[in-house]
Amino acid sequence: MKIGILFQNFWKDDRLAEVLPIIRSLGFDGVQLYVTKTFGPDSLSGTGIKDVRSALERNGLLLSATCADFGKGFANPDTADWSLEKVTPCLAHSRKLGTDVVTTHFGRVPEEPSARKAMVEIVTEAADRAVAAGVRLATETGSESPSDLAAFLNELDHPGLAANYDPSNLTRRGWNAVHGVGDLAGRILHTHAKDGLASGEEAPLGKGDVMWPEYIAALDAVGFDGFLTVEREHMADTPEAEAEYAAAFLKALL
Repeated sequence: MKIGILFQNFWKDDRLAEVLPIIRSLGFDGVQLYVTKTFGPDSLSGTGIKDVRSALERNGLLLSATCADFGKGFANPDTADWSLEKVTPCLAHSRKLGTDVVTTHFGRVPEEPSARKAMVEIVTEAADRAVAAGVRLATETGSESPSDLAAFLNELDHPGLAANYDPSNLTRRGWNAVHGVGDLAGRILHTHAKDGLASGEEAPLGKGDVMWPEYIAALDAVGFDGFLTVEREHMADTPEAEAEYAAAFLKALL
C-alpha cells in the first residue's frame, strides 16, 4: 500500500509547487487534488496541466486521485442532472492530470423503488462517461452501510464504478469499518485515511475509534494495494506538523 495526502485539506492551492518537496520529504507517495476550483477543467489550461504533472514528477509523487465532489451527489432527482454535468468535464481532465481515479459522493442510495431506479440510471450514465474518459468513479463510503453500498455497486456491476473507502465515515455512523472491507472486497479502488469517534466527531489519526491494525490487515486480506490518502474535514491548523504525524502513523502500520 502507498500513502497519500489530500492537498487542499492542508494547504492552499497556490502553494502546490512550494509544498510538494515537503510532502515527498515526509515520506508520502502521492497527493489527491480537488478539481472543482483552481485545479479544475474551467481554471487549468493545457500549460497548467503540464505544470502540475511536471511538479509531481519532479518530486517523485503520484496523483493518487482527484476529487470531483460538488456537494449534491446523484441521489436527489432535482439536482442529479446538475451534478452529472459538473462532474463530467472533470473525468477527462483528471486523466490529463495523470490519474484514472476520480472520487466523489453519490449520496445515500434510496430504498424507494422509483427513486432508486432514477439513481441507478444517472449513476450508470456517469459511469459510462467515466469509462469513455479512461477513468473510474469511486464513491465515498458512509452514506449507507458497506453491505448496502456493495449491493448497489454489484447491481450495476459497471467497470467505471468503485468505492473510495473512508473508515472514519463508517465508524462515526455506527458501522464496523473493519468488517465493511470484506463487504466491498474487489470494489475498493482508493481509500481516505481519517479517524473518528463512535460519538460522531472526527479525530486525529490513531486517536479515534478506527481499529487501524485490524483495518489495514483487512485491506491486505482482500488484496488492496492502493492509496491510503490522508484527509481532514477542516483545513489543518498546523499543516506540516499534522502531515508529518500522519505519514509517520501510517508508515508504522505498513
